[in-house]
Amino acid sequence: MLPLTLNFLTENLPIIIYVIVVTIVNYFISKKLVERNPKYVFIIPGVFFSVSAVFGLLALTTDGWDALGYILIAMFSLFCFLGSIASSLYIFFKSKRKD
Repeated sequence: MLPLTLNFLTENLPIIIYVIVVTIVNYFISKKLVERNPKYVFIIPGVFFSVSAVFGLLALTTDGWDALGYILIAMFSLFCFLGSIASSLYIFFKSKRKD
């Protein structure tokens, strides 16, 4: 059981750290944006989702090894989207509770 856990951890640790860093950075940026307008809390996740969708479509329409690069960029931006939507939803519901 332990080697399976260590193997899983060593393979997925960079992705986990990446999502945590994006979540923390988005938390502070969205916190500043929500002070101006509460609707701005979902701008950053929307940008990450749009980037992921564009590169995903490019990966589907491209031949050769270019598709691999597009898939990797789409995957990283999708992980950014997941981390940023988590922190944005936290800020959104926290600000709704204050009101």
